[in-house]
Amino acid sequence: MTHINPGPINVDASASRYEVERIIKHHTRKDKQQFLVKWLGYRHEYNSWQNKEDIDKEAIRAYWEKSK
Repeated sequence: MTHINPGPINVDASASRYEVERIIKHHTRKDKQQFLVKWLGYRHEYNSWQNKEDIDKEAIRAYWEKSK
């Protein structure tokens, strides 16, 4: 079975973004907080570490709420 990954969401004419399904975990590297992101519609091998400022604030809030 072939899996086709979705493309980015067009937010406006100058920017594209991918939708976060959930944040899996976090760490700090070089004084920057990073989160391991599971992208909506993508398999786990496409998970990636992203800097805090590059992730939707609601996804980060949901992660902290769940990890309490």
